[in-house]
Amino acid sequence: MNRRAFGRTLAAFTASAGALHGGRALGETLAEPLSADERDLLARGRCIRRAVDADLEEGLYIGGVSYCVAEAPAGLVLAMLADVAVYKRILALTLEASPTGKKGADQLVYFKHGGKLGTAGYTMRIRPADSGGVVRFWMDPAFDHEIEDVWGFVRVQALGPSSCLVTYAVLCDLGTVIRVLFGERIREYALDTPEHVRWVAQERYAASQSLPVP
Repeated sequence: MNRRAFGRTLAAFTASAGALHGGRALGETLAEPLSADERDLLARGRCIRRAVDADLEEGLYIGGVSYCVAEAPAGLVLAMLADVAVYKRILALTLEASPTGKKGADQLVYFKHGGKLGTAGYTMRIRPADSGGVVRFWMDPAFDHEIEDVWGFVRVQALGPSSCLVTYAVLCDLGTVIRVLFGERIREYALDTPEHVRWVAQERYAASQSLPVP
């Protein structure tokens, strides 16, 4: 891992979070320096997870920030994130992820999440990656939705020609009942996203190089 590039990447995360609606809580979390233990975990291939709660005017949001290193080129990971077909593999508890149209350059995707105890559906608006490797997403309230709100971003930053740092930040207003009954479990699943991105990206990269997946 290129630790100097890694440090520059972390320093840029606060700006990404602050650009989002209500991003102060995420920005403060992203700005907090990594501990020595966290740096060691990343270097050993583990993911870092930080919970965030935000009491906003619109409601009580839960979520957090998580990141890990993927041994795959940043360009490959960003191209993968533009493929709606991959969402069921990288987003836990996703039963359906179907493209439904576009608003400008933004992709509209209908999601249904859940399990035996119930499901929830909504339409997400996903903006293509910008020049900084940030893919932003947010629920479009113009469509039927069974949660109150969700938004966040994925950022992919190159650490070298064949490795990158994947950061996932999300906040969601699940409504009181879902938050009380399932909020912490949903948060845990959501913050697993960078690890799932890593698995799928490394699988694809290995296939492209005709190498076994480590």
